[in-house]
Amino acid sequence: PKYIDAHTNIAEAAMEQLLRNIRKIGFSTLFFSRDGLNSSNDQELGDKLLENVSIAENLAKEDLDRYRRREIQPSQMRVRSFFKGRMQSDLFAGEGSLWFSEIISKNSQVGGLDSFITAYDENMIPHYYYLDSNFQRSQTKRFLGRSRYNFSHDFDLLVNADENRRVSRVSDIVIRTEIEDTDLTSSDIQETKQSLIRSLPSSFKNDPAFNKFFPVTDQSNAFLSYRYVFSHEAFKAIENMDPNQLGQDLYEFLDNHPDRKFMHLPTDTQQNLGGGLGTYAVDIAYKIADIVNPHATGEESLEAFRIAQRIPIFDRYIVGEFLPSILPNDNAQDLFGLSLRLTSRELGSPAPVQIGKKTTSPVYDAVMFFKAIISDPSFDMEMVGSTDNRGNETYVPAKGTGSLPPMAPKQ
Repeated sequence: PKYIDAHTNIAEAAMEQLLRNIRKIGFSTLFFSRDGLNSSNDQELGDKLLENVSIAENLAKEDLDRYRRREIQPSQMRVRSFFKGRMQSDLFAGEGSLWFSEIISKNSQVGGLDSFITAYDENMIPHYYYLDSNFQRSQTKRFLGRSRYNFSHDFDLLVNADENRRVSRVSDIVIRTEIEDTDLTSSDIQETKQSLIRSLPSSFKNDPAFNKFFPVTDQSNAFLSYRYVFSHEAFKAIENMDPNQLGQDLYEFLDNHPDRKFMHLPTDTQQNLGGGLGTYAVDIAYKIADIVNPHATGEESLEAFRIAQRIPIFDRYIVGEFLPSILPNDNAQDLFGLSLRLTSRELGSPAPVQIGKKTTSPVYDAVMFFKAIISDPSFDMEMVGSTDNRGNETYVPAKGTGSLPPMAPKQ
């Protein structure tokens, strides 16, 4: 379980039962096995970990049934997002630090995580997934002014697979950004807003909730996060688009983009699509067509996606802004989702805002929990599913979103 109410005795017993299994194995053995991912010990380790979690499992099922009957609210659930499964990962990361005298320090990290996940449903039937995750972290500290700026960005691709690790189709593409800033300026807030506007289908650009979310004044001790979900159905929606027209739309998007001078794009040598940027845009459009080709196998689509990712602007600008902006307005609500959260000394902790109906799957939420344990040095096991180092709830679905199923309709 990712969240347990420590004030409930039975929930404490469930956690103790789970931790007892971990103690039998040994924490270092569980997370840092020397035998590697394909070791014959994998099955034995997993069996020992899941040996006895009956209390937590029963609590999860009981609370989920009560939630569906509208007898309790999410905040009253003793176990949230119970996940039973296995995750085998290869983590690769590089880290560099840069210090300026004794006044300013900067450090950054980039890396990735490849994982094969087995998730068991309530009938103990296994479902298989592959996660391709890339992340970026940076931190800046100014000692004299005591200011701090932390930035994290993740690009995650979750793909359905089978027990032999053959992939079939994309389940979720999730782009997550978090900014922690002691002095978040209004201009930075508006710059973020404009970037997100470029990623919205046209019918959502004037959404009142979206526009009301962004304050017009500076914010101190601020935490800003936004998570964008691009669904498998969204790819289906663009698979019938003509690549040449898609290239023309992409050409206009890039040519008019405020970050154009930072993208290192080719220069037009002829008018329209005769060469330069036009040819570059059409080439990317055909790579997108290869990804969404309905006749391609899962392996072929994933390989096409990886080839496209070699283009420097693909993850951030093509998937992060261009593709969602061209989704058809008539069903865009069901094809994407954007969740926003901003807390600060001035605002307090207002409820998160959700634009679009698409949310991350329960499997993805569980995998992100394990990813934090593996790749985030600031992750605190004692705060799992409860609060981050600023007192904000973590790994808990935002209001009206997340992995919980719909409530029963009001009678």
